[in-house]
Amino acid sequence: MAKRSRKRDTTGVAEPPKSPRTPELFAIAAALALLACLLYAPSWHYGFAGDDALVIRDNAWTREGLARLPSIVSHSLYFGAVPQNSGLYRPIAGVYFALAGVVVDRSPGGGITFCRSSSTV
Repeated sequence: MAKRSRKRDTTGVAEPPKSPRTPELFAIAAALALLACLLYAPSWHYGFAGDDALVIRDNAWTREGLARLPSIVSHSLYFGAVPQNSGLYRPIAGVYFALAGVVVDRSPGGGITFCRSSSTV
């Protein structure tokens, strides 16, 4: 019985991978983002809730922004407002609010409201 030989690609050039349907994926992502904004829209004029005041408004490190990033990532989330380690180590949240405070207004009705809402998604 003779062996069958497989044809090999002798050009040495790999075929580029087929790209996903980028326009369709973009439309789906845009629709989901719009839906999320519409769902959160009624709460944008509300004030701070829960620990938002400690993390955003009353936290000196969050208000100082980029200059305090090393302190934010090495201490608890509330340390800039209440100088004791509470055990709540959430560096990504602290960095997020510090960066968001550089870009938008920190007041409850300002741009930080959108940032606060988007961080909970």
